[in-house]
Amino acid sequence: NILQRPSQRNLVFKEVDPSEEAASNNLAHLDQSVLLSLCLNVRNNNPHHGLTGREMLAYVERVMLCTNLPYSIEAMCLSLKGKLEWERSRVQERALLQLQELVDTFLTEDGDSRARFPWFWIVPLPSYVSMLKDLGRRYVQLGMNKTAESVGEILQDWEFVVQCCLKQGNAKRAEKIARDLLEKEPENPLHWCAL
Repeated sequence: NILQRPSQRNLVFKEVDPSEEAASNNLAHLDQSVLLSLCLNVRNNNPHHGLTGREMLAYVERVMLCTNLPYSIEAMCLSLKGKLEWERSRVQERALLQLQELVDTFLTEDGDSRARFPWFWIVPLPSYVSMLKDLGRRYVQLGMNKTAESVGEILQDWEFVVQCCLKQGNAKRAEKIARDLLEKEPENPLHWCAL
């Protein structure tokens, strides 16, 4: 009969040494970058919804199981993981802290900077400025406007600083910045709108 259960088999599992298991999880750096590229391909070829994010997260988590990650691939994994986790309300705070930590690692001078260079060309790692802009937008979404304002000041994105000041209720500071911007560029309509 086709619907009968298959017979129970006596399976014997060999004991696995944890060091062997960790070594078997490692992929070559090129394979790691291919998996991250496949992850980005999923994002580019599918509509934006929860299942796409879950599918992408599987690729990122597999690469993060490796113990031999170079800096650029690890940073790309953390960047993607932070962006994917941001969409889930339960772990938004963790994603924000992860992105903040990643931005902070760009500025650290301890350690050998040459250790960051190998394999940097293999993944599309976002620049420091784009990560900082993303961090500022996320701060605004969580209502952390004062912190977002300081990020805008670091980037010298004065329109963003004006928006943050207005959201804080600090209209005088926003007006002062807008007037300073108008003195430099009187023809820019964005500065007039900020005023």
